[in-house]
Amino acid sequence: TRLRLDWLANDAPDGAWKGNFIRMLHLTFGYGILYVFLSLVCSLLFNIVVFIYTVFVIYLMTVVRRRIRERDQIREERCIGCEDVVCAAFCGCCTVSQMARQTAGRRRFFTPDGLDLESPVPAPVMHV
Repeated sequence: TRLRLDWLANDAPDGAWKGNFIRMLHLTFGYGILYVFLSLVCSLLFNIVVFIYTVFVIYLMTVVRRRIRERDQIREERCIGCEDVVCAAFCGCCTVSQMARQTAGRRRFFTPDGLDLESPVPAPVMHV
């Protein structure tokens, strides 16, 4: 919600990003139910569902991390061209933590005429 993106990490129109938490919560609980059910019933379908969910999560982390880097003008230092996907795939917890720290320092406020502005004090750049 801090970045105002939809559930596929695209720019969201006004207010469309507000339902993201609930949408992702439903998706995660649905995955958990499928995970338990399919692990008991069909191993092939279970493996397919796990693979699809894993790819989806890595895709989201990759796109969001790239958007944060572009917004804050942070250049890639290692694995030029594929650093975002490598970090998301092999160090997901670190990637999520890094993105949270990078976006936490930014404060958004709305002017009386409805303009969405960022605080003039940027968050410190974090490298993992």
